[in-house]
Amino acid sequence: MIVDWILVVAGLIGVIIATGFDIFTKTREIPDFLNYGLIAIGLGVRAVYSIFTLDYLFFVYGLIGFGAFFIIANLMYYTKQWGGGDCKLLMGLGAIFGSYLNIGIFNAVVDVPFLAILFINILLAGAIYGIVYSLVLGIVNYKGVKKNTTQFDLLHMGLGLFAGIAIILISAFAFVTTMLLVLGVLIGVFILLGVFLVRFMKIIEKCCLHKWKSVKELVEGDWLVEDVKVGNKIIIKAKGLGLDKKDLTNLIKFKIKKVHVKEGLPFIPAFLIGLVISLIWGNILYLFI
Repeated sequence: MIVDWILVVAGLIGVIIATGFDIFTKTREIPDFLNYGLIAIGLGVRAVYSIFTLDYLFFVYGLIGFGAFFIIANLMYYTKQWGGGDCKLLMGLGAIFGSYLNIGIFNAVVDVPFLAILFINILLAGAIYGIVYSLVLGIVNYKGVKKNTTQFDLLHMGLGLFAGIAIILISAFAFVTTMLLVLGVLIGVFILLGVFLVRFMKIIEKCCLHKWKSVKELVEGDWLVEDVKVGNKIIIKAKGLGLDKKDLTNLIKFKIKKVHVKEGLPFIPAFLIGLVISLIWGNILYLFI
């Protein structure tokens, strides 16, 4: 249907533009007009179609999609996983893809609600993308990574390496069934990767993502690494939700020039990858079956 094409194209263009802002702009802030525009297009197009065809479920699905991703977005925001722009973009995609839009080109496997497929693919794409991005940061900033690697980190990773290899070896020699062998090996590999990645990401965050930033460059939602003090008085606490308008005003009021902030990885490219995978293949798990 033409309405499916309109929504899919709008969603793709919106995410592509958001990816550009996230990668190429200095503030990496996604404009509100883009995110709100996606929400308006998703609900607006669905409403117009429903009125003319009397298919009101098409509009209801948009509301359900927006509502479901609104809840998930708030969970991601308040647990400091995503920034505000990422969360608003997710809401826009919820309004657009509240129901599966079949544009007749791909044979995507949609065996569960498309919203679930889209969200899972975004998370999977984000995990792989985040690991690769962090490895590149680590290579580029090798000296900083080496400097910030402590004996505790080496001990922690060494214990994880030992535990992972031990479980893999036990699985290889002790388990007689294929299922138990595969399960044991997967657990071992998970421990190996998990321990290394957790410590590695902490080091990358400290040496590559903690930066001193001019107050003029700050935007709402920036996360402080430490409290901002004037003398012994704390004027802004390093709270979980990031800086708000009042905080930015106080920084100017007290003539603070720079603050220590934590920058997140540009995550919007994972939205684009996850969306493309969802439209082409749908449930990506079926690629491995």
